[in-house]
Formats: sequence, C-alpha cells, structure tokens
Amino acid sequence: MAGLAVVAGWLLLTTWMPWGAALALVAVVIAVLAAVPALRRCVSRRAMATMTRHRLRQVLVERRCLNFSRAAPLFLWSHPTEVGETVWLLLRAGISPSEVEGEVEWIASGCFARDARVTPTRRMTALVKVDVIRRDPLACELIASELDDWTATTGEAPPRGTGSFRRRRPTGTGRALGTEPVRRSPLRARRSTSTTTSRWSSTTPSGRRRTGPRCRTVAGTGRTMSEPTRLRALLRDWVTAVRTPAVCNEAPAPSVLSIWDPIHLGVDEYGRAVRVTLAYRNALLAGEPGAGKSVGLNCIVGHAALATDCGLWLFDGKLVELGLWRTCAERFVGPDLDDAIDALGALQGEMDRRYELLDTERRRKITPDDAVHGIEPVVVVLDEVAYYSATVGTKTQREAFSVGVRDLVARGRAAGIIVVAATQRPSSDIIPTSLRDLFGYRWAFRCTTDSSSDIVLGAGWATRGHTAADIAPEDKGVGLLLAEGGEPRRIKSAYLSDEQVYALADHATGLRARDAA
Repeated sequence: MAGLAVVAGWLLLTTWMPWGAALALVAVVIAVLAAVPALRRCVSRRAMATMTRHRLRQVLVERRCLNFSRAAPLFLWSHPTEVGETVWLLLRAGISPSEVEGEVEWIASGCFARDARVTPTRRMTALVKVDVIRRDPLACELIASELDDWTATTGEAPPRGTGSFRRRRPTGTGRALGTEPVRRSPLRARRSTSTTTSRWSSTTPSGRRRTGPRCRTVAGTGRTMSEPTRLRALLRDWVTAVRTPAVCNEAPAPSVLSIWDPIHLGVDEYGRAVRVTLAYRNALLAGEPGAGKSVGLNCIVGHAALATDCGLWLFDGKLVELGLWRTCAERFVGPDLDDAIDALGALQGEMDRRYELLDTERRRKITPDDAVHGIEPVVVVLDEVAYYSATVGTKTQREAFSVGVRDLVARGRAAGIIVVAATQRPSSDIIPTSLRDLFGYRWAFRCTTDSSSDIVLGAGWATRGHTAADIAPEDKGVGLLLAEGGEPRRIKSAYLSDEQVYALADHATGLRARDAA
C-alpha cells in the first residue's frame, strides 16, 4: 500500500511538472517522513508484521500443516507487538491446534525470531494466536516500579500507568456490617473514618470551577455571551473536564492507592504490565537465595503500606528484609517465635470476631463499605517462613506456628485477612501440599530442581514445560507466576532500591499518621 501510494503520487505530480522534478519531490517527502522516528517505527513494524505473516504461511505449507484437502489455515490478521508480531489463524476443518503447536521451533526459525508461542483461544479452539518473539523485555537489568513516583515529600502524582487519581473506593455488593454503631476493631482502633461523600472539583484553563459528583460547570464568570458562544464554551469545558484528572478537595490527605486495587508486580515476557488483585487472595513466594524473592515481596508490601485502608502486620525472621517497612506497620515481629505465635493468636481472635459479625448480618465476606465501621483488610506478610516453622524453638512451638498460619490462610480470606508468605526453601516440610494449594497466587523464582518448582507451583507443571529450574542464574527477579485458573507465566519483578523503600516507608508512615489523626 505504501509503494502504491508513492507511485500514484509520483504519477499525479508528473501531470503538473517534469518527471525528474516530481521524482525529486517524492524523494524529499519520503526522506522527511522517514526522519520522524514515530512514523518510521510504525511503518517498519507494519512491514515486519506483513513479512511475518507470509513467512508463517510458508512454514506451515512446507511443514505440511494442512488438512486432507491440502488447505492451509486462514490468516486473519497480523499486527506488531512490544516484543515482535502476532498472527491470528483460523484453523480449517481437519487441522488441530496441537499440529500448529508442534511447529513452534520451525516457526521461530522461519520467521528469523528468537522464539514463538502458539495459544488456542478458549472460547473457540479453531482460533489460534501465534506470537513471534524477537525481543526479550525481561533481559533489561531493572524494571521500574509504579511506586517509585511516591516519595517522602511528594505524593500527589498518581502512579504511572493509572491515568488519573482513583475517584473513590470500590463499593461492595452487600451492606456494611452492623446497622448500628459496631465496636471498632482493635486492629484499626486508631482510625477515624468519615462517612461524608466527597465532592470533586477541577479548574478549567479559563478559570471556572467545576464541582459536584458529576463535575458540572458552574456559571459565575460575570460575562455576557451569546448562545452559540456559550455552547462552544460549554463544549470546550466538557472536553477539558474529560481530559483533566479530578482532584479531591475535601479529604485532608487522599491516598490514591487501595488494597482493593490491583498491585503492580512487574512485566511479563510480552512487555505488558502485570497487576494482580490481592483482596480475597493469598500469595506464596519461594525461590533459592538471590533469585529476587525479596524484590517481589517489596512490591506487595509497598502497595499495602501506601494503602491506608488496610492494616499491615510484618513477620521477618531475618529482621532486615521487612525491617525497612517497620515504621508503617501496626505490628512488627522479628526473629522471636513466641512473639510470632502471640501475633498469630491475636489475628485468629480478630478473624473469629469478624466471622461472628458476618454471621449476625447473614453475610459471607467483608466489603470495602465495612471500613466505615473500622473493619478493614489486614495484610499479613511472613518472610522466611522456614525460620519460624523449621529452625528455631521446640517442636511444639513450630507446630503451633504452622497451625496458626494454616488457619489464617484457610479461613482468613472472607474475613479480610490476606496472607503473603515467602521462603527460600521450597521443600515439602516447609510448604506442605495441603497448605500450598490454599494460596491463590504462587510465584516461583529460580529453583535448583524441577521438584522444588513443582512444590511452589503444583505437581505436574514441570512436565508441561513450566519449571523455575530453567531460569538462568543471572536473571534476577524473574519467576513464574501462577494465578487461579491459569497457567504459569514468566514475569520479572519491579525493582525498588533501599533508598526508595526508605522514602516510601516514611511517606506511608506520614499518610497513616494523618489518617489516624
């Protein structure tokens, strides 16, 4: 199409000027357009996608991926991606997705790429997506975290990728616990939450204010305008209101982060941001020392610390990993097994009290609306689980700790108790199968053997090609993330330095102090 457009333009110009001058003019226009980086990248990527489509067809024909009528799959669409190109195929009758999956090595070689993946669509097996991967987005040294925009001094800019401030917390489907004032939770007794509905406002370039839940334009400029001028001004203000993020002007110190919002963990092998919702879920992180487990744990703890609508309890057997966040935690437990058992007992008592309230209200789980009554989620982070469950103390103490953790993981989700556990020893004595299967998210960093990877992800994944033992030792922070109902996907954790962690912890401490006041 680009070539035809150039030829047509040249032929059109030859009717007005000599062919040499027309050719020179076309060359100048092409050179100017090629000098624009965005346009040059767009054209080159589209050209590469077209070439990939033809190369893929040639590979499938040469490899005899045809039906008995010698018909190849239909090529619907090809488009560039962050890591290469994607081609969508519609398989004809007589061709199965497994036949295309068996040709991935030939597809990668024929398309001059580093790798290729074939993914059948769940809703229609005949629709197959072929990803041709040319670049590895996980090969870069560091992945910037969305939390690094938050410092101890400035916290008014939203995290990158969110677009605008979160206007209000999500509302639940059920009504809040208790139709009358309920005894405030001891975990959040310091918090005083107002039930006043926030009104949002923003300022237009012309200086007018828009207030109210719907950001309606408020007259009052004092100027006399004709009807067409007034309509144009209203339309201009409306466009500005849509494009301008609204800012809450009533909350004393609004926080854009919430524990009910997705947490940014890093990027996957397709260059896309990976975000997971931790509410009503539990997470397990495991891997050999130095694989990047602490880096991934900081992403979760940092989000929970900045989200003032949840409590934060930290258990750290090494004292220094989660110790950077101790200033913004409601309770911090170091390498003391008795203190850890007491803390788990307090969490179990709070969980039982919440279930009694839920039973009274004839409900099954808490919602964001329950924050009005001081009942909010509690994020429990346990680093170095093996220290508490298999290293120190007596056998009775270790069993008491393991039983307490299992109880919180098994029963705490509906009560708002979110457990995030991490260990460097993914063995069956540290993570029993009965406990592992209760974690909704499992993040396996590099492991030494396939069996250790299966202990984290689940039995059988290594035989299907998903094993953390294949991760190179130099790929720090790379792991396999398994979410509920899906397959493990390769991602790299976002990185926060110690200086960023200290700044975020100080800022989170200030947010929580102002929230308590």
